[in-house]
Amino acid sequence: ASTEIIPLARQTAGIAVGARALWSPDSRRILYEGNFLDRAEGIWMIDLEQPDRARKLTDQEIDLVFDAFWAQDGASFFYDSEVDLPGGAIGEALFRVNVLDGQTTEILRAVPTGQGEVRLRSFGQLPLSGDVLIQENHWLAADPNTPDATPIVLPELTKTYAIRSDAVLEVRLFGLDDLPSIRPSPADDWILVDYGTAMVCGIISLPDDSVIYGPDEQVCSGRKWSPDGHLILGLNSDGNFTVFDLDTFERSFLGPELDGTTTTLLGWAAEPGVFDELLAGLLP
Repeated sequence: ASTEIIPLARQTAGIAVGARALWSPDSRRILYEGNFLDRAEGIWMIDLEQPDRARKLTDQEIDLVFDAFWAQDGASFFYDSEVDLPGGAIGEALFRVNVLDGQTTEILRAVPTGQGEVRLRSFGQLPLSGDVLIQENHWLAADPNTPDATPIVLPELTKTYAIRSDAVLEVRLFGLDDLPSIRPSPADDWILVDYGTAMVCGIISLPDDSVIYGPDEQVCSGRKWSPDGHLILGLNSDGNFTVFDLDTFERSFLGPELDGTTTTLLGWAAEPGVFDELLAGLLP
Protein backbone atom coordinates (compact mmCIF):
# COMPACT_ATOMS: atom_id res chain seq x y z
CA ALA A 1 0.00 0.00 0.00
CA SER A 2 1.21 3.50 -0.78
CA THR A 3 1.00 6.50 1.52
CA GLU A 4 0.16 9.99 0.25
CA ILE A 5 1.19 13.01 2.31
CA ILE A 6 -1.07 16.03 1.88
CA PRO A 7 0.05 19.40 3.33
CA LEU A 8 -2.55 21.01 5.58
CA ALA A 9 -0.87 24.40 5.71
CA ARG A 10 1.82 25.93 3.52
CA GLN A 11 2.76 28.90 5.69
CA THR A 12 3.68 28.65 9.36
CA ALA A 13 5.69 30.73 11.78
CA GLY A 14 9.30 30.67 10.65
CA ILE A 15 10.53 27.56 8.86
CA ALA A 16 9.66 24.88 11.41
CA VAL A 17 7.01 23.98 13.97
CA GLY A 18 8.29 23.54 17.52
CA ALA A 19 8.14 20.50 19.76
CA ARG A 20 4.36 20.24 20.27
CA ALA A 21 1.23 20.40 18.14
CA LEU A 22 -2.35 19.77 19.32
CA TRP A 23 -5.51 18.99 17.36
CA SER A 24 -8.70 20.69 18.53
CA PRO A 25 -11.51 18.35 19.70
CA ASP A 26 -13.35 18.87 16.39
CA SER A 27 -10.14 18.35 14.35
CA ARG A 28 -10.62 21.71 12.62
CA ARG A 29 -7.76 23.61 14.24
CA ILE A 30 -4.15 22.92 15.22
CA LEU A 31 -2.22 24.63 17.99
CA TYR A 32 1.53 24.56 17.86
CA GLU A 33 4.55 26.15 19.48
CA GLY A 34 6.55 28.48 17.29
CA ASN A 35 10.22 27.67 16.86
CA PHE A 36 12.38 29.98 18.98
CA LEU A 37 15.25 29.61 16.47
CA ASP A 38 13.06 31.49 13.99
CA ARG A 39 12.17 34.13 16.60
CA ALA A 40 8.59 32.88 16.41
CA GLU A 41 8.11 32.05 20.10
CA GLY A 42 4.54 31.74 21.25
CA ILE A 43 1.47 29.65 20.56
CA TRP A 44 0.17 29.70 16.99
CA MET A 45 -3.00 28.28 15.47
CA ILE A 46 -3.84 26.94 12.03
CA ASP A 47 -7.54 26.93 11.09
CA LEU A 48 -8.11 24.32 8.38
CA GLU A 49 -10.75 26.55 6.80
CA GLN A 50 -7.93 29.06 6.16
CA PRO A 51 -4.91 26.75 6.14
CA ASP A 52 -2.50 29.14 4.44
CA ARG A 53 -2.42 31.60 7.31
CA ALA A 54 -1.17 30.76 10.81
CA ARG A 55 -2.36 33.09 13.57
CA LYS A 56 -0.28 33.95 16.64
CA LEU A 57 -2.34 33.81 19.85
CA THR A 58 0.24 34.30 22.62
CA ASP A 59 3.75 35.68 23.02
CA GLN A 60 4.83 33.12 25.63
CA GLU A 61 6.32 29.74 24.93
CA ILE A 62 4.42 26.64 26.07
CA ASP A 63 5.96 25.52 29.33
CA LEU A 64 7.97 22.29 29.11
CA VAL A 65 6.16 20.79 32.13
CA PHE A 66 2.66 22.18 31.60
CA ASP A 67 1.55 21.65 28.00
CA ALA A 68 -1.28 23.67 26.54
CA PHE A 69 -4.57 21.81 26.16
CA TRP A 70 -7.89 22.45 24.47
CA ALA A 71 -11.17 23.11 26.24
CA GLN A 72 -13.74 20.43 25.50
CA ASP A 73 -15.82 22.76 23.31
CA GLY A 74 -12.81 23.63 21.13
CA ALA A 75 -13.56 27.36 21.42
CA SER A 76 -10.62 28.07 23.74
CA PHE A 77 -7.46 26.53 25.15
CA PHE A 78 -5.47 26.77 28.36
CA TYR A 79 -1.77 27.30 28.86
CA ASP A 80 0.63 28.04 31.68
CA SER A 81 3.36 30.67 31.83
CA GLU A 82 5.76 32.22 34.29
CA VAL A 83 4.79 35.70 35.55
CA ASP A 84 6.98 38.35 37.12
CA LEU A 85 6.01 39.34 40.67
CA PRO A 86 6.97 42.37 42.79
CA GLY A 87 10.43 42.08 44.34
CA GLY A 88 11.83 39.97 41.51
CA ALA A 89 10.01 36.74 42.42
CA ILE A 90 8.62 34.52 39.66
CA GLY A 91 5.17 32.99 39.90
CA GLU A 92 3.10 30.78 37.65
CA ALA A 93 -0.25 31.57 36.03
CA LEU A 94 -2.94 29.69 34.13
CA PHE A 95 -4.50 31.45 31.14
CA ARG A 96 -7.48 30.76 28.89
CA VAL A 97 -7.37 31.98 25.28
CA ASN A 98 -10.51 32.36 23.16
CA VAL A 99 -9.46 31.23 19.69
CA LEU A 100 -12.22 33.20 17.95
CA ASP A 101 -11.32 36.68 19.19
CA GLY A 102 -7.88 36.02 20.72
CA GLN A 103 -8.91 37.34 24.14
CA THR A 104 -6.68 36.04 26.95
CA THR A 105 -7.94 35.71 30.54
CA GLU A 106 -5.80 34.92 33.57
CA ILE A 107 -7.60 32.20 35.54
CA LEU A 108 -5.23 31.31 38.37
CA ARG A 109 -1.96 32.73 39.75
CA ALA A 110 0.38 30.76 42.02
CA VAL A 111 2.86 32.67 44.19
CA PRO A 112 6.00 31.07 45.69
CA THR A 113 6.65 31.16 49.42
CA GLY A 114 9.89 32.74 50.69
CA GLN A 115 12.82 31.44 48.66
CA GLY A 116 10.77 28.63 47.18
CA GLU A 117 9.55 27.97 43.65
CA VAL A 118 6.09 27.09 42.38
CA ARG A 119 4.73 25.17 39.43
CA LEU A 120 1.24 24.41 38.13
CA ARG A 121 0.40 20.98 36.76
CA SER A 122 -2.65 20.22 34.65
CA PHE A 123 -4.69 17.01 34.62
CA GLY A 124 -6.97 18.24 31.85
CA GLN A 125 -10.76 18.46 32.05
CA LEU A 126 -13.10 16.13 33.91
CA PRO A 127 -15.30 14.24 31.42
CA LEU A 128 -18.76 15.23 32.71
CA SER A 129 -18.54 18.70 34.25
CA GLY A 130 -15.66 19.92 32.10
CA ASP A 131 -13.92 21.24 35.23
CA VAL A 132 -10.21 21.85 34.70
CA LEU A 133 -8.14 20.00 37.31
CA ILE A 134 -4.96 21.83 38.39
CA GLN A 135 -2.35 21.06 41.03
CA GLU A 136 -0.09 23.74 42.56
CA ASN A 137 3.27 22.38 43.71
CA HIS A 138 5.91 24.14 45.82
CA TRP A 139 9.55 23.29 46.50
CA LEU A 140 12.91 24.72 47.52
CA ALA A 141 15.58 24.75 44.84
CA ALA A 142 18.55 22.42 45.27
CA ASP A 143 21.71 23.92 46.75
CA PRO A 144 24.04 24.51 43.76
CA ASN A 145 27.06 24.12 46.07
CA THR A 146 26.04 20.64 47.25
CA PRO A 147 26.90 17.71 44.95
CA ASP A 148 23.90 15.56 43.91
CA ALA A 149 21.51 17.86 45.80
CA THR A 150 17.85 17.55 44.88
CA PRO A 151 14.98 20.03 45.27
CA ILE A 152 13.07 19.82 48.55
CA VAL A 153 9.35 19.34 47.95
CA LEU A 154 7.01 21.27 50.28
CA PRO A 155 3.96 18.98 50.34
CA GLU A 156 2.16 21.00 53.01
CA LEU A 157 1.81 23.83 50.46
CA THR A 158 0.37 21.61 47.71
CA LYS A 159 -3.09 22.70 46.52
CA THR A 160 -5.55 21.16 44.07
CA TYR A 161 -8.14 23.19 42.18
CA ALA A 162 -11.23 22.47 40.10
CA ILE A 163 -11.93 25.35 37.70
CA ARG A 164 -15.36 25.80 36.14
CA SER A 165 -16.30 28.80 33.98
CA ASP A 166 -13.21 30.62 35.31
CA ALA A 167 -14.39 30.14 38.92
CA VAL A 168 -11.57 28.58 40.97
CA LEU A 169 -12.52 26.10 43.71
CA GLU A 170 -9.87 24.54 45.95
CA VAL A 171 -10.60 20.87 46.66
CA ARG A 172 -9.32 19.25 49.83
CA LEU A 173 -9.09 15.63 48.71
CA PHE A 174 -8.21 13.75 51.94
CA GLY A 175 -6.64 16.86 53.50
CA LEU A 176 -3.21 15.40 54.28
CA ASP A 177 -0.02 17.47 54.34
CA ASP A 178 1.50 15.21 51.73
CA LEU A 179 1.98 15.38 47.96
CA PRO A 180 -0.86 13.42 46.30
CA SER A 181 -0.70 11.63 42.98
CA ILE A 182 -3.91 12.22 41.01
CA ARG A 183 -5.42 10.08 38.23
CA PRO A 184 -8.78 11.25 36.83
CA SER A 185 -11.36 8.74 35.61
CA PRO A 186 -12.06 8.79 31.85
CA ALA A 187 -15.79 8.29 32.41
CA ASP A 188 -16.83 10.10 35.62
CA ASP A 189 -15.82 13.17 37.60
CA TRP A 190 -13.91 10.91 39.97
CA ILE A 191 -10.21 10.93 40.72
CA LEU A 192 -7.93 8.31 42.20
CA VAL A 193 -5.89 10.01 44.93
CA ASP A 194 -2.67 8.38 46.15
CA TYR A 195 -0.67 9.81 49.05
CA GLY A 196 2.26 7.51 48.39
CA THR A 197 4.44 8.14 51.45
CA ALA A 198 1.45 7.97 53.80
CA MET A 199 -0.08 4.90 52.04
CA VAL A 200 -3.45 6.65 52.11
CA CYS A 201 -5.41 6.22 48.89
CA GLY A 202 -8.99 6.50 47.73
CA ILE A 203 -11.45 7.73 45.12
CA ILE A 204 -13.08 11.14 45.38
CA SER A 205 -15.87 12.79 43.41
CA LEU A 206 -15.32 16.40 42.34
CA PRO A 207 -15.99 19.20 42.88
CA ASP A 208 -17.81 18.41 46.13
CA ASP A 209 -14.93 16.33 47.60
CA SER A 210 -17.29 13.45 48.43
CA VAL A 211 -15.56 10.12 49.09
CA ILE A 212 -16.53 7.30 46.73
CA TYR A 213 -14.11 4.82 48.27
CA GLY A 214 -11.42 4.82 50.96
CA PRO A 215 -9.14 5.88 52.30
CA ASP A 216 -7.25 2.59 52.56
CA GLU A 217 -4.38 0.77 50.84
CA GLN A 218 -6.42 -1.34 48.39
CA VAL A 219 -6.16 1.18 45.54
CA CYS A 220 -2.64 2.43 46.29
CA SER A 221 -1.27 0.26 43.50
CA GLY A 222 -3.77 1.68 40.97
CA ARG A 223 -2.28 3.03 37.75
CA LYS A 224 -4.74 2.79 34.84
CA TRP A 225 -8.51 3.35 34.71
CA SER A 226 -10.47 1.14 32.36
CA PRO A 227 -12.15 3.09 29.51
CA ASP A 228 -15.58 2.71 31.16
CA GLY A 229 -14.27 3.89 34.55
CA HIS A 230 -15.38 0.76 36.44
CA LEU A 231 -12.00 -0.91 36.95
CA ILE A 232 -8.54 0.23 38.01
CA LEU A 233 -5.52 -1.75 36.86
CA GLY A 234 -2.44 -1.65 39.07
CA LEU A 235 0.95 -3.09 39.87
CA ASN A 236 1.79 -3.48 43.55
CA SER A 237 5.17 -3.34 45.29
CA ASP A 238 5.53 -7.15 44.99
CA GLY A 239 5.24 -6.96 41.20
CA ASN A 240 1.71 -8.42 41.12
CA PHE A 241 -0.93 -7.10 38.73
CA THR A 242 -4.13 -6.04 40.48
CA VAL A 243 -7.61 -4.99 39.40
CA PHE A 244 -9.89 -2.99 41.69
CA ASP A 245 -13.61 -3.28 40.85
CA LEU A 246 -15.61 -0.12 41.67
CA ASP A 247 -18.89 -2.02 41.43
CA THR A 248 -17.94 -4.43 44.24
CA PHE A 249 -15.11 -2.46 45.94
CA GLU A 250 -12.97 -5.60 45.78
CA ARG A 251 -9.41 -6.12 44.59
CA SER A 252 -8.22 -9.21 42.74
CA PHE A 253 -4.80 -10.40 41.59
CA LEU A 254 -4.07 -11.25 37.96
CA GLY A 255 -1.66 -13.67 36.41
CA PRO A 256 -0.11 -15.40 39.45
CA GLU A 257 1.45 -17.82 36.97
CA LEU A 258 3.67 -14.92 35.85
CA ASP A 259 5.60 -14.96 39.14
CA GLY A 260 9.33 -14.94 38.49
CA THR A 261 9.03 -13.46 35.00
CA THR A 262 9.71 -9.95 33.77
CA THR A 263 6.42 -8.19 33.04
CA THR A 264 5.36 -4.74 31.87
CA LEU A 265 2.11 -2.95 32.66
CA LEU A 266 0.67 -1.88 29.29
CA GLY A 267 -2.75 -0.71 30.42
CA TRP A 268 -6.12 -1.44 28.85
CA ALA A 269 -6.66 -2.48 25.25
CA ALA A 270 -8.74 0.09 23.37
CA GLU A 271 -10.70 -2.72 21.67
CA PRO A 272 -10.49 -5.86 23.82
CA GLY A 273 -12.52 -7.89 21.30
CA VAL A 274 -9.38 -8.15 19.18
CA PHE A 275 -8.07 -10.78 21.62
CA ASP A 276 -11.05 -13.09 20.96
CA GLU A 277 -9.87 -13.67 17.40
CA LEU A 278 -6.23 -14.06 18.45
CA LEU A 279 -7.03 -16.55 21.20
CA ALA A 280 -9.34 -18.51 18.92
CA GLY A 281 -6.41 -19.09 16.59
CA LEU A 282 -4.42 -20.63 19.43
CA LEU A 283 -7.06 -23.21 20.34
CA PRO A 284 -6.58 -26.77 19.02
